[in-house]
Amino acid sequence: MIKPIETRIVNNFFNRTRHAKQSILIRQFKSSEINQVSHKKMALTSEIQKADSQTAVLDIFWKKRHSFDNVHLSKSFKKLAKLPNETSLTNNPVFMDMCKLIETRIQIMSTRSIEEITYAISKLVNRYDEKLPLVYGSLSTIIFDMVTERMKEFKFMQLACLCFCFQEINHHILSSVFLSRVSDFLNDQVLDCTKIWPIIQLYSVYGKRQEDFSIRDNLEKRLLYLIPRFTSYQIAFILTIIAKFNYVSYSVDYIIEKLIRYALPLLGKCNLHDLSNFIWSLAKLEYSREDVIQEHLHYAIKALSDGIVSSKYLAKLAWSFTKLGISDQKVYALISGQIISNSNSSMQVRYLVNIVWAFAASGYLDLVCYDTICKSLLQKTEQMNEQDIVNTVWALASMGYRNDKLLYKLAELFIRRINHIDSQNLSTFTWSFATLQYHVPHLYDIITTEAIKRIKLTSSVSSRFQPDRLLILVWSLIVASIYSETLIKIVLHPIFIDRYLEGASKLQRCQLYQINMAVKLNDTEVKGGLNPSHLYCFYQTFVGRPTSTSEFESDVLSCLISSSRIRDFILTNIKFYFGQSIDFVIKIRASNRSCIKKADGPSHFSSNEPYTNLGQSSLKQNFLRRMGFIFVQAAYHDWLRLNNKEEKISYLLQKIDAELKIHLDASSKSLSCV
Repeated sequence: MIKPIETRIVNNFFNRTRHAKQSILIRQFKSSEINQVSHKKMALTSEIQKADSQTAVLDIFWKKRHSFDNVHLSKSFKKLAKLPNETSLTNNPVFMDMCKLIETRIQIMSTRSIEEITYAISKLVNRYDEKLPLVYGSLSTIIFDMVTERMKEFKFMQLACLCFCFQEINHHILSSVFLSRVSDFLNDQVLDCTKIWPIIQLYSVYGKRQEDFSIRDNLEKRLLYLIPRFTSYQIAFILTIIAKFNYVSYSVDYIIEKLIRYALPLLGKCNLHDLSNFIWSLAKLEYSREDVIQEHLHYAIKALSDGIVSSKYLAKLAWSFTKLGISDQKVYALISGQIISNSNSSMQVRYLVNIVWAFAASGYLDLVCYDTICKSLLQKTEQMNEQDIVNTVWALASMGYRNDKLLYKLAELFIRRINHIDSQNLSTFTWSFATLQYHVPHLYDIITTEAIKRIKLTSSVSSRFQPDRLLILVWSLIVASIYSETLIKIVLHPIFIDRYLEGASKLQRCQLYQINMAVKLNDTEVKGGLNPSHLYCFYQTFVGRPTSTSEFESDVLSCLISSSRIRDFILTNIKFYFGQSIDFVIKIRASNRSCIKKADGPSHFSSNEPYTNLGQSSLKQNFLRRMGFIFVQAAYHDWLRLNNKEEKISYLLQKIDAELKIHLDASSKSLSCV
């Protein structure tokens, strides 16, 4: 028989054994559960990483949002930033739900997740050229406040990345107080940092600021130390950052020179992305060393010759070389060839506008390329902003290229958006259309009304006219035969004239003289105008003009002298008459009438058919006819079609006879009316 004490021992033994088995089973169950959960999380993370579109990422979130932890949220947000935009994310309700969930969990997220989300926001924001979407602004503000509170939890690299991302999202959010705290917190760690990107990111933040931060000196020292280890991408990246600085200092100049010195050996190996960034940086920095610029030009020409180039890089290279003052037509011809060969591919409006602007600014004209660009822009006019419209018409007018369909659509767009266009662009647009002699019903009347309204209401800086812009506007309206007494009174006011003439260029003085002359010939009643001292000043301007004779002018004169009717004419070679440049005056003996003869080359006509007269040439003809002269124009494009001297003489005599007949008919009509 078992004794009681032995019974208790046996019971305790079995109880311990049973409890041990139960605990083992519980641990095994929990472990299996943990493994299952871990596998599920890993599977969900893998599914997010494999998503090939933004829609796929959002579908995963919508179906499995209850399984999403903080890591999944940060990974999915980062994935959205890496994938190309399909539709506007800010209008997607699923994406908005994701943002709201991040806002609720941000306080308990790890520093790694916060860094990933902030980085993703900066990438998404860079796709917006206009105002920052509200959802990104709200989310970035919440993250910024949280980073300010938990700053000491973040590692050096994380804090550097966050500062850079905040600057990319909204640089106004980075207050001096916050940057001072970061500066004090990281200053001692800068010189020990062996990583390149954190130093680049921090320098891009603090280098732009003109405030005196304790971290800046150490950042510059570390940057200079690490430059020999930079890749071509990193050099291009930091150069583009420095090119955007608003100030120049000795230390910054030294960094730029060292970066360029280490970049030159890498040019032959770098891709077109880095090369275009190098050249863009040189243009923004207004770099002047000719050997460095020519080295970059050499590799750019090589890259453009090797194969198809993206329109993004074509636009960047065209703009950069124009700003650098490159006159080598080969590089522009290669860019033009790329555009023509890729005409079927979709090019963004911004790139097309930048290319056509660069071509015009550099004086490069390829009619086939211009046709291709205008054809592409014609399909995308609604995507153009106000600056795109003005830059495009300026470029076309500068090269004398007319595309009536595109000009008409741009004029319609301009009229609809005229309230959003500043006064400088208003003047530029008016000059462009007047120069091209393209008339849209009521366009100039609308511009005149808008200009007068802005002069009366000068509360906004953008609505104010600078004197030179107002002069161009009035001159352009007169070229278009629009005489606004209100605007002319301002420009011809004695106070305006006296102040304006002090720093006016020759072109501006000529425009002012032509405005005064137009008013006199049109019998417009305006008080003021040019007095004798002003006219003497203009005389000095006109006398200083070159008076060389072109080969075309000599050929025309030679043909006239050789004609059988030379006895009917009295030829006088006069280069300047009443403020108008001319070639020679022909006095017809029989009718005792004077005929102004002009041999006009390509600069007087549009560069493409039907070769219409440009604004300045039309204004000059109008003046001379109003002064009572018979105006005869020998056009270069007609002259080139003539095969021999006999045909040229016949052409000139027919022109003189036709103009004389028109003049006599007009005179007889006016006499009959009297």
